[in-house]
Amino acid sequence: MAFDFPASPSLNQIFVPAAGGPQWTWNGTAWTSSGGSSLGMQIIDTIFTSSGTYTPGNGVLYADAQCWGAGGAGGGAVATGASTLAVGGGGNAGAWAFGSFTAAQLGASQVITIGTGGTGVAGNAGGNGGSTSFGSLVVAAGGPGGSYVAASTASIIAVPLATVQSSAGSIQGSTQVGSAGIATNVNGYGGFGGQSSLGGGGYCAAVATGAAGGSTGGAGGRAAGGAGSINAFSQAARPGGAGGAGLCWVREYYAFAGQAPAPGTVIEYTYTSSGTWTKQPGLMALEVEVQSPGGAGGGAQTTGAGAFAAGGGGGAGGWGRQLYSAVSLPATVAYTIGAVANGVSNGNGQTGGTSSFSASTALSVTGGGGGAIGNASAAGGSAGGVGGTVSGGSVAAQGARGASAYFINASSMIWSGAGAASSFGMGGPQLSGGTSDGGAGSGYGAGGSGGANLASVGTARTGGAGAPAFIKVREFY
Repeated sequence: MAFDFPASPSLNQIFVPAAGGPQWTWNGTAWTSSGGSSLGMQIIDTIFTSSGTYTPGNGVLYADAQCWGAGGAGGGAVATGASTLAVGGGGNAGAWAFGSFTAAQLGASQVITIGTGGTGVAGNAGGNGGSTSFGSLVVAAGGPGGSYVAASTASIIAVPLATVQSSAGSIQGSTQVGSAGIATNVNGYGGFGGQSSLGGGGYCAAVATGAAGGSTGGAGGRAAGGAGSINAFSQAARPGGAGGAGLCWVREYYAFAGQAPAPGTVIEYTYTSSGTWTKQPGLMALEVEVQSPGGAGGGAQTTGAGAFAAGGGGGAGGWGRQLYSAVSLPATVAYTIGAVANGVSNGNGQTGGTSSFSASTALSVTGGGGGAIGNASAAGGSAGGVGGTVSGGSVAAQGARGASAYFINASSMIWSGAGAASSFGMGGPQLSGGTSDGGAGSGYGAGGSGGANLASVGTARTGGAGAPAFIKVREFY
């Protein structure tokens, strides 16, 4: 779902994101959409793309607040001489955080702060993205800016950064890591920015490194990280791409218009194994959220003298949400929790299973793809697994791709692919400079990291397992 709202809107300006989509109106502070009461209730969504104040409407029962921190800028490339190279890594995407609050918890108002995207700096680390917050109730961390390295005549890598977790909210996600920037004596590119659920990470075009030339990293989309830059021979310093700004989405729930039993009752269930949902008397509407499992990291081959091997990271599972009216639902609905993806010794990581809620409009979400096996060689890499996709969701977010692995034996550099983070978990950590099996994804929907072997290791490695799936249903009466 895109959030490319018009810049500098005028009061009461109307914006429709897509044909047949919801209509949004600028109220002077935020874009607001009214959901009406066709389902026997009223839901009002307000999206803040700039800082302001949220004031609950009269009669609100409770509200959900989702925040995305701003993305970090990509790392800059320092100036280079006639035979030196320089490169920057990708900035992390901003983290996601969520909370649901009663009218009493909301109080009279909440100050909303929208994080500003990190700014690229020529020849230096990228600026950090700012945090986005809903008062002190929900705080989503901004993404750290990408790294940079000094100019060198040898092959170099600008290493990825650690993830940062959100600090407030009932669900506290983590920043999605940007990829490493790499420059060899043949070619290279700045690290790609970390992807958020609202926007793609910045991209840096590859360049040949045996002559003069370079490429400036691109900016990240909404809440995503900017790309790092690269310089081949005889170039001035370049800044990395800017990080994308944050966002806060508030959904208010008001009293029912009809005469349903126990007006205003909301019951929520979270499922981690397959089963059957049963419609209860008096139900007015049902909201279903599906997070599929992450993919497993790739394994690594045994190695001989002068060879390294490192597997790619597993992709994150997709996430989707759908709102159903009670009259559209049958008496029972089968739901499926996708199988967990496991690592394979000396093989590609498994793909996470598909999770689904098989209602009249089925919500089906695929798991993250497995990372590629690390084949033994003097230098090279392995691709990360693709992110899961969504079918049938009114709101959908494709999973992030797992990070690629990189290794150069002559320079004693080796990085397995980190698992992709989801909104509900951290990817398996990237392995650096050592021999080990990959790490498992944590929470829900995150990918596992790839395994790695240094030179002359006779044991194949296994990638880390992906994190499991869940389905959450929220019943409105």
